Amino acid sequence: MNHQERRMLYSIVGFFGGLIFINTILPNLYEYKLLFSIIGGLLAGYAGYKLAN
Repeated sequence: MNHQERRMLYSIVGFFGGLIFINTILPNLYEYKLLFSIIGGLLAGYAGYKLAN
């Protein structure tokens, strides 16, 4: 697995992890779910990028 694939994997895991987390913790904030999951995905992607390097 190269750096690009690993970064993609972390981003995807972060995106779904963020979505599940928001669904669990804040079930009423539907309008913010996508925003939070995107932010979570970006943060996880950045963390994955840092770990890969």
